[in-house]
Formats: sequence, C-alpha cells, structure tokens
Amino acid sequence: MIAAARALVACDPDVASATDLSTMSRHAATLRAFADDVDVRVNRRSNELAAAGEADTGAHALIDDGRLTGKEAKATGGRVRAL
Repeated sequence: MIAAARALVACDPDVASATDLSTMSRHAATLRAFADDVDVRVNRRSNELAAAGEADTGAHALIDDGRLTGKEAKATGGRVRAL
C-alpha cells in the first residue's frame, strides 16, 4: 500500500503513457481498498464505543469526520454487518 501511494505521488497523469495510466489506476484501486477497509473498521469500533455511551455511531463518525455521504456511510455499515 505504501508503494502504491509513493508511485502515485511520483506520477503525473497529464503526461503519462497508456501503460502508466493503467499502472496508476491499479495503484489508486489499492489505496481505495485500503481506505474502504479503514472506514469499515472505524465504523465497527465507533459502534462499539457508541453502545458503551462513549462515542457517536459509526455512521456519524464517517459522515462528520470522514466526509462520507449518508449513502456511503450506510453502505459501510452494511459491510461491517457482513463481516
């Protein structure tokens, strides 16, 4: 994941070749997958803390601090339940 982030920082899509763009897309997908996993884990832990009266719900954390839409936060909650 770190390698994917470093590779994307070093690239410029405005002057990239087709092969480079493909590689950049794969790196971006890797980073999105990592971020999605973190969102699921934040949601799950926030819900645990909310049940104990120590935090807002996971959806709240993702919408307020994670800047997700309500729809995205709801989908993340569904992924938490699927685990």
